[in-house]
Amino acid sequence: MFEVDGRIAGFVSVVGNEVWDTRRPESRESGCGARPEGHIAATHPYLKLEVFEANTIGRRFYDANGFRPVGEGFDDTTGFPIIRLRIDPWRS
Repeated sequence: MFEVDGRIAGFVSVVGNEVWDTRRPESRESGCGARPEGHIAATHPYLKLEVFEANTIGRRFYDANGFRPVGEGFDDTTGFPIIRLRIDPWRS
């Protein structure tokens, strides 16, 4: 869980090796998510996630933190294009 000014700004959870995170829109530029997967990487051989292709802020963040594209597809709910990303923490 991330807090900004004493308020919950978002969270990160991991199911298997898949990262799921949610942040309040107003907290996305606050730095609250900087390298959250670092805490998780110690117990996972790799991490993977999906990001909307149109989410340029998220894509830059994940690229800067070592995630690399491994596939493409479409979100089941929205139909929007997604990019599948992966990081192998012990190799980066």
